[in-house]
Amino acid sequence: GNLQARHMQELIEALLEVGGYFSVENPYGSYLWLSPFVLDVTKRHTTYFVSFDQCRFNLRPPGHRWNEYTRKRTTLWTNISELRDMNGFCSGQTCRHKHVHAWGVRKVGKKTIKLATAAGQYPLDMCNMMATCICKRLKPNRGMPLSFAEPGPFQ
Repeated sequence: GNLQARHMQELIEALLEVGGYFSVENPYGSYLWLSPFVLDVTKRHTTYFVSFDQCRFNLRPPGHRWNEYTRKRTTLWTNISELRDMNGFCSGQTCRHKHVHAWGVRKVGKKTIKLATAAGQYPLDMCNMMATCICKRLKPNRGMPLSFAEPGPFQ
């Protein structure tokens, strides 16, 4: 709760102090977005709230039918302006796009899978979009290398 938000603020402040980037994900409408910690940082730094439905990035329940998606409305709070490319909500359900709520369980083969747990995994299309946006920010002509980590002593 509040202790985690306080630690998050300290980490974000440290990143901002050295020109770093951050992104925090939480449900759309989360109380975190109204917390004094978040509001304090947004007053002093340029940040963005990016909201979207994960069904747009192919979040699907386990054992899904051809037309089943999980909406999961989500917000990112970030200082990476390029992530705003992810903004957008689902245009609505059609016969080709039905929303399945992420609660309860579903039997897939011999396994019983909790839908909320399954919806906690980011869909690959969302990961790819985030990576594309972040790479735009880090592209070499801005003076930043595309490599995120230096080789360690064992590599």
